[in-house]
Amino acid sequence: MHKGEMPVDLIGELIQNKKADNSLPIKEILTELIQYEKLSRKDQFKHLADNPMLQKKLPYCWKAFEGDSRMHWLLNELSTIIETLSDRPLDIFSDLTDHYSEKQKKQIAIIGNALQYSFRHSTLGQIPSTFNYDNALYLTNEREENEYHTSIIHVVDKQINVYTGIIETDSNASDDSDEDGILSPFTYSVNDQTITIPTYSVQGNNDYPFAYTPYHSISMPSSSEVCYTAKHKPFTPTTVELPKSDIQTLAFHKYNLEIVANILLTYEPEPTEKAVFLAKLNSQRVHNDEN
Repeated sequence: MHKGEMPVDLIGELIQNKKADNSLPIKEILTELIQYEKLSRKDQFKHLADNPMLQKKLPYCWKAFEGDSRMHWLLNELSTIIETLSDRPLDIFSDLTDHYSEKQKKQIAIIGNALQYSFRHSTLGQIPSTFNYDNALYLTNEREENEYHTSIIHVVDKQINVYTGIIETDSNASDDSDEDGILSPFTYSVNDQTITIPTYSVQGNNDYPFAYTPYHSISMPSSSEVCYTAKHKPFTPTTVELPKSDIQTLAFHKYNLEIVANILLTYEPEPTEKAVFLAKLNSQRVHNDEN
């Protein structure tokens, strides 16, 4: 669909959206946006409407451009989260804004949220003590040294709660900084190895850098494998298949971050000489800054 054309039958869209189930493809769209963020660093993948191959890779996002009012509304809402985390503007959101006329956008916004969901944005420091971490989605991005901009998304009935803020990986971070939306991470050391875990989803949504050592960022593409990505160029990833015993241990002790940390450190690849040098250099730089 091109700008200037009316979306698909608006009355039909309204009826269809009201009949839709209560689930929203939030995880699927966020996964596509993360993929887009990486691909769009190349010029040929910046504009979704101009790239059929990209449209196939991002089917939910592309529906928003094709006149699917529900996907348009959701993509527009999620853009706020992604733009807060990303270290650069993403063309997909400005393209979506330019794709429809102002009148069309108002119509789509009303029809797209026919089931009347609501987004509520809060800081990380406002996460309630009764928060159900099992059903949350996690997004994080290292924006500055020792600072990870993070959003935690939790859906309760028709309310989508979004908690956004900064997680500091500096062990000297103040414990009284929660009011500013800053949470101190979990840090663990054993046998001269140290790991920091800013976030960890016990539900298993850990296919993003949720833990860090001096040499690697760590993600889990699935419950049975761990990916260690070098923190220096060319950022080489190493994926390790976990033995069945450790998979069971992680599943049984998912709330015990010390056990999780031990397993992640056990399979960390040996750092290269370059990695050791850069880690020492960074440590010295931080020490000099503190003094």
